[in-house]
Order: sequence, then C-alpha cells, then structure tokens
Amino acid sequence: MRRLDHEGRFLEGARWRNGRWWVSDMVERAVCCLDMGGRTIDRITFEDRPSGLGWLPDGALIAVGMDSRTLMRVGPGSATATRHIDLTAQCGDLDGYINDMAVTPDGHIYVGFDPDFHRYGFDCPAGAIIHVDPAGRADVVATGLHFPNGMVVTADGATLIVAETGSPRLTAFARASDGGLHDRRIWAAIGPDADHRHDRRRPLPLDGIGLDGCAIDRRGHVWVANAHSSSCLRVAPDGGIVDGVAIPDGYRCLACAIGGEEGELLLLCGLALSPDDDLATSRSHLFVVEHGAA
Repeated sequence: MRRLDHEGRFLEGARWRNGRWWVSDMVERAVCCLDMGGRTIDRITFEDRPSGLGWLPDGALIAVGMDSRTLMRVGPGSATATRHIDLTAQCGDLDGYINDMAVTPDGHIYVGFDPDFHRYGFDCPAGAIIHVDPAGRADVVATGLHFPNGMVVTADGATLIVAETGSPRLTAFARASDGGLHDRRIWAAIGPDADHRHDRRRPLPLDGIGLDGCAIDRRGHVWVANAHSSSCLRVAPDGGIVDGVAIPDGYRCLACAIGGEEGELLLLCGLALSPDDDLATSRSHLFVVEHGAA
C-alpha cells in the first residue's frame, strides 16, 4: 500500500475515469482530478459541499450538491458548475441532504437522500433513493432505508446495490427498463458471521460497522468502506466477506474506487480526525493498493 501525494480535508466520492482518479473534498468544496500518483491535474470549486460523482453519456461531470439538494453539472468543454436539477421536492420534509450517487452508462442517475444524522440518528428509516432519468424527470424510487450511502450498478445494469450506514447491510434492487427499482432484498448482512475469508490472520473489525462508499469489481464483488474503522471489505455476491484491506491506524476509511488499466488498483479515502472529531483540524489522504481481483 502507498499513500498518494494529494492531501485534502474530507475526501469522499472516489471514482476512476479515463486513467485518472477523481475525489470530492467536502470541506474544501472542491472536486479534484488526479494523476496516478495523486498530483492535481484539475480542481473544480463549488458553492456547496460536493459528494457523489458520475458522468453522463455526453461526458459531463455530475456532482452532488449536498446541502442545496441539487445535482451540479460541469462540462463537457467547461470548467464552470451549473445546476443540472434541483431535488428538493423529492427529499420530503425532514432535515437532511443528498449524499452519494451512481450514474449508469446510459444516463440514469440514482441519488441517496439522508435525514440529518445529528438530529435523527443513522438508524432513522427515512432514507430514500431518488432516480433522475435521462430526460431529467426525477422521482423517489425507494424508501425506508437507513442512511443510504455508496451505490453501485452491476455490469449488466440489472441490479443496483446500496450500502446502508445505519444498518450494516448492502441492499439490492432490480432495475426496470425505465430505471425504476423493485424486488428489494438484502445482498449482504455485514457482521462477524459474514466473515468467509480463508485466511483470518489479519483481523477485520466487524463489531462496529458504518458502511460508506463502495465500488464493484469485474467479478461482481463489492468493495465497501467501513467508516467506523480503517478497513475496506470485499463482499462476494453470496454475501460473504472474502477479503479486506486496512489503511494506516488513525484513519477512518470513507470511500473506495477501483482503477488501473486492468482494474487491479483499489483507491481508499482516509480521514484523520482529532480526538474530538473536529473537522477544523481534519486531514484526509488517499491510499492505493493492488487488490489482485481484476
């Protein structure tokens, strides 16, 4: 494992695109494009806190504006952020924000709405998923989630999988042709009983779970960050944890992305907080490891 050059304040929303790493910095209100070593190629600033990232078929970058509950669009051919769609009406009456996101190759967008955990707690069952279709129509397609966080869509486009921070599980939905979600099921229940690793000499903290960002590899395994620890877990389609990695002690693992020419690299976002969890003194770094699961 190696630490990349880039340093931020609260790095999230990690993605890989066209040979570059992309990350959001919620505190700095910026999205950064980085080379393989973590050196900045481009930096886009926003008025709102950015989180989830994705790209439309025309190459435009879409970034979540958390507090304004707005999806922001950058480009193609422009470095200025404009409003793509306001999702306030779809978020309901609770205090909260939109968070992570998945965008399909044909332009369907899925965004998680999370009630404010400071007020309601992570286990509040009022989280929702909002769908924006390629024509720009938005509607709520799933409710009753416990703080929906990282999301991925399987390679065949048939299934959306979401990490619920407030319940230690990955939840799956079948996708309809119009982007709607149905046939909800538990894809994986994350806990000590799910540890199916052959080699357990490296301990994984599975008693305190706070699932965060996730990524899906070429074999259909989901890597999911455990923000209550320094670990990132690899979960097989049968729901078993088959591997895991950990960034250095003192960091919380917030998000991950799979990249490299053969999908052999795993990028991990680490957050180092002061003992009193003060964001004013936070530091955030990126770590890369070869995960050998191309």
